[in-house]
Amino acid sequence: MSKLKCEVVSITGDHIRTSLESTQPVPFGLALDEIEHQIVQAYMRLVFRADNGRGSRTVSVTRSGLLEVQMTEMPPESLAPGMPLFLLEVFSLPSHAPVDSYGFFDLDETELVAAAEFVLGTARETESMIASALH
Repeated sequence: MSKLKCEVVSITGDHIRTSLESTQPVPFGLALDEIEHQIVQAYMRLVFRADNGRGSRTVSVTRSGLLEVQMTEMPPESLAPGMPLFLLEVFSLPSHAPVDSYGFFDLDETELVAAAEFVLGTARETESMIASALH
């Protein structure tokens, strides 16, 4: 697994911010910059994805043995004012259920970092809970 160099990670369940030590393994086997890269790639793939018949478009960002992260672009005309256009969702593959989501309006540098921290934090917390439940 990859190692992370003391990056700040948002744990979304309790809205607690914590930092990972450089010796701690990273969920998905990815570093924060790798997750950012996959989010950017998914964001660009949405442009070429056909909508699902309801006007939204979804692509997979990344997947591990226990989790999948998907990005959805919502149809602007169906959103209430102030609702984000894009949604990152983390799904538990064993339960086939959504775990948590993060909405954003545009993928600027600030949003990209926040989105990657959301994915990493949620993956870390959820994989730990799933692994505990399976043992």
